[in-house]
Amino acid sequence: MMLRTHLLALACLLAVALPANADDVAEGNRLARNNCASCHALGRIGASPMPAAPPFREMFHNYDEGELEDSFNDGIVATHPAMPDWEMTPDQARQIAAYIMSFAHEP
Repeated sequence: MMLRTHLLALACLLAVALPANADDVAEGNRLARNNCASCHALGRIGASPMPAAPPFREMFHNYDEGELEDSFNDGIVATHPAMPDWEMTPDQARQIAAYIMSFAHEP
């Protein structure tokens, strides 16, 4: 019984720690380059072109993946004045969130 409990706990930890689907991350990167790069830094280094726009690599600290995806689906509150009103599809919200959250899984 104790071993089963430990294995279940390990499985839950691994499920949380594994990165999102690689296709979603790649598509989220493409969407970000096309829609967000004029204001936000999208990579592991570099400043955002618009100082008020947080770099994507820092956003994962404020959300878990489900919360970020929900925020995009609900219409995320603009954190900088030039943030466009982009009504994402549910797939786009999942993909952008996956790309942002992928920074949590990098060394």
